[in-house]
Amino acid sequence: LDQHRKDLQKGIKTPAYDDTEHNFVHQNGEKFVGPQVEFRKKYNLDRGPVSKLIKKKAKTHKGWQLG
Repeated sequence: LDQHRKDLQKGIKTPAYDDTEHNFVHQNGEKFVGPQVEFRKKYNLDRGPVSKLIKKKAKTHKGWQLG
């Protein structure tokens, strides 16, 4: 596959992709800095609750909060 198709399969470079870096902190002290899609993939989290964290409609999700 060409690079564009590979990126689309990963969810990168689509119109809905948000590459804004966010700071997430877990209650155990672990930190993650990066786009929400990478955060969700790394920790196997659903889009809705993570979006609520970013929009400040929720304070925590599975021990994570915005740092």
